[in-house]
Amino acid sequence: MKIFIPFVLLAGLLIAPTVFAQETKTSAECAKAFDQCQQTCNANNPGDSATKAACLARCSADYAACDAAAAYQKAKPWIEQQADKAKKFWDELMKPAPETPVKDGKDKSI
Repeated sequence: MKIFIPFVLLAGLLIAPTVFAQETKTSAECAKAFDQCQQTCNANNPGDSATKAACLARCSADYAACDAAAAYQKAKPWIEQQADKAKKFWDELMKPAPETPVKDGKDKSI
């Protein structure tokens, strides 16, 4: 179990850039695209509330993905620094303990 945790953390940090690297925008650009999407949904579906709701849900999902990508790009240096620290911590933790020499030939362990 101890070995599994760092691999999950590392896998998440390696996969995240590929997910968010599609098209990076700023948060303001994401908000503008969201507003345009809402206006398109309202214009294309004036009387059909079910189709309009589905369209608005898609707009919200696209906005969430865009904003998450923008936040990731902003936090990327910090995330990489924390991943390096975590890797060093786990590497040091997994090292075998050094053997302690017995001075007088008698083992005094409990």
